[in-house]
Amino acid sequence: MSGVMENNESDALLVIDPQHAFLNSSNKGLWHKIEEDLFPRFARRAYTQFMNSPESPVWQAKGWEGCLGGSEESRMLWETNPASPKVVVFRKTGFTGVSEDFLQWLERQAIQRIFLCGGDTDLCVMRTLIDLAHRKIPVVLLADYCFSSAGPEMHRYAVIQAKRFLGSRGVVGALDE
Repeated sequence: MSGVMENNESDALLVIDPQHAFLNSSNKGLWHKIEEDLFPRFARRAYTQFMNSPESPVWQAKGWEGCLGGSEESRMLWETNPASPKVVVFRKTGFTGVSEDFLQWLERQAIQRIFLCGGDTDLCVMRTLIDLAHRKIPVVLLADYCFSSAGPEMHRYAVIQAKRFLGSRGVVGALDE
């Protein structure tokens, strides 16, 4: 994977919504690929966990009532150790993975650059990417480790959009030319 500096302590991997609710045919095998290919490369990892509620924008805008707290759908795919500051979970109720808790973690861990992957490329990943870029936090989209539940065309479109925001060096993977 070009562009990834291995063993760089100032880098972190951010995986968007690795939860049972988001296991489907559009991402078959992707979560395992993330675990196998990316976990060994990043000492610091953060995951977002989407927790739906009647107040969340997802419930209100889309009417989706899944992924409620405590449900099997909301359960994370990977276990974490709450005592480890290097692998953490940040709960979210909307589309972005950028929260005050997340920003404080970046500061405490002296994270300089985020490598971003997960789902949905066209919604949660894109919103997180935009929020990171807006805060001038260097971000690299790992396009081959993302998916869209809306299908490969929406994923492809989101990757093209990410290149518009970040430039060609800000996207690694799909559509590299």
